[in-house]
Amino acid sequence: MPETIKISRTLFVGLGGTGVKAILRAKQCFVDSYGEVPPMVAFLAIDTDTAIRDASLPTRKGKEVKFTENEICFCGIMGSALDIYRNHSTRFQWLPKRNVSFLANLKGTGAGQVRSSGRFLARHNAREIKMRVTSKVTEISRPLPVGSRFIYDTNKDGVEYPIKVNVVGSVAGGTGSGTILDMLVLIAKSLRDGGLSYSITPWMVLPEVYRYIAPGPASANVFQNAYGAIRELDYLYHLAKDNQNPLDFNFDTVYYLD
Repeated sequence: MPETIKISRTLFVGLGGTGVKAILRAKQCFVDSYGEVPPMVAFLAIDTDTAIRDASLPTRKGKEVKFTENEICFCGIMGSALDIYRNHSTRFQWLPKRNVSFLANLKGTGAGQVRSSGRFLARHNAREIKMRVTSKVTEISRPLPVGSRFIYDTNKDGVEYPIKVNVVGSVAGGTGSGTILDMLVLIAKSLRDGGLSYSITPWMVLPEVYRYIAPGPASANVFQNAYGAIRELDYLYHLAKDNQNPLDFNFDTVYYLD
C-alpha cells in the first residue's frame, strides 16, 4: 500500500528574478522528492522581465523543470508607460517626480533596479495578478483525485490548516523591492475576498546576497532599495488597529496589516 503523504494547501509566489528562481528551486525539490508536484501545492511566478519564461532547472534524473504558462504572471505594459502615467496621474501620485523619466525604460526587461518602476508595473497589472492568485487558490482547493497518495494535512481535530502562502523576493532589485509590499496586500485581499483562512510569510533576500551573485554596476542600488522596502514594511506592520489614516494602494485601502 503506497505511503500517505500529508501536505497543507500551499502557494509559492516568486517576485522578480530572484524570487522566481527561488520558487523554481522549490518546484524542483517537489519533483525530486515525489516525482511530481502535489495537487495541493501551486506556484505563481511574477516578474516584469519576459525572461521569466526561460527559467529552468534539471531534476536529479535529468528532467527539465520549468514553469507552465498558467504559473507565470508577466507584469508587462501595452504602449508607453509614460503615456499611462500622464493620462492617469491621480492614480500614480505616490511615484516620485524624479523617477518619472525611468518609466520610458519599461520595455519588458525588468524594472532596472528602480523600485518605483516595479511598483508601477505591479499596480498597473493588479487586476490580472489578483485573478491569477484567486485561480491558484482554487486550484489547490479542488477535491483530490481518487486514490491519491497525497492528503490534506489537518490538526488533531481533523480540521485543515489554513492556506499557506510563501512570498519570496529580493528587496535589493527593482521588481522585488518595489512590489513585495503591494503583493502582500494584494494577496491578502484576494484570500480575504474569498472568505478563506490563510497565513502569509514573506521571505526576503537581502542586499549582500545580491551583491555576491551580481557584483559591479548591476548591484549599485541594492542597499538603497532594501532600505526603502524594509522601512515601508516596518511602517505598515506598526500601524495601530485604530489607525484613521488609511494607505491607498489603488487596488485596496489599508488601515493596518493583520
